[in-house]
Amino acid sequence: MGNFSWKSLWLKIQKSKYLQIGLILFSVGVLLLVFTAETENKSTETTVDCEQQLSDILEKIEGVGKTEIMIYREDDAIRGVIVLCEGGNDPTTKIIVRQAVSTTLQIDKEKIRIYAKKTE
Repeated sequence: MGNFSWKSLWLKIQKSKYLQIGLILFSVGVLLLVFTAETENKSTETTVDCEQQLSDILEKIEGVGKTEIMIYREDDAIRGVIVLCEGGNDPTTKIIVRQAVSTTLQIDKEKIRIYAKKTE
């Protein structure tokens, strides 16, 4: 690599349309990978934060008890929510929890499943 120079490489790229197109495609590909990775990380962080905030609020409602929440997303849209709560066997608690989750996440109640959590 004794004779390598950036200037000669740049001159070759300037003279060849194929190298120019290849360089452009490569650059676009790298940008897409970076953008996609950042979007996925933000989406995951947002989901985890949302699950925790929702769990904290639900636990303050009388009769709900300790909760765990999982939000399933696909293409940034919420596809379903599972709520485990200590009061999950009580029909009234289920109605209240389903309404709270539906209102908070702006999703149909049919996408929400509530189950009784084992007491620890």
